[in-house]
Amino acid sequence: KMVATTTMLGALFGFSMQCTSNALRKYPLYRHPWEHIIAIGLGVGFTTNLVSWTEGQRVLLEENMAKAKELQKKADALGVRTPKMQNM
Repeated sequence: KMVATTTMLGALFGFSMQCTSNALRKYPLYRHPWEHIIAIGLGVGFTTNLVSWTEGQRVLLEENMAKAKELQKKADALGVRTPKMQNM
């Protein structure tokens, strides 16, 4: 879905991180151009993994909520008193 957006944000993150690092050390912003390329690659990798991890967590949450609803229905059918889950 958001591959281009994620890639661009990661590249911008890596590039700005390297520029900030050079600026804080009072070096020229483009002192070593290959460092910018490495930082861009690391930023893209970080944001891509972050998005995939977030999606995996969302799927896991939905699965766990479905299991909890089923258990709640079984407990209600058996007459077991349990605290009711909110926002279901």
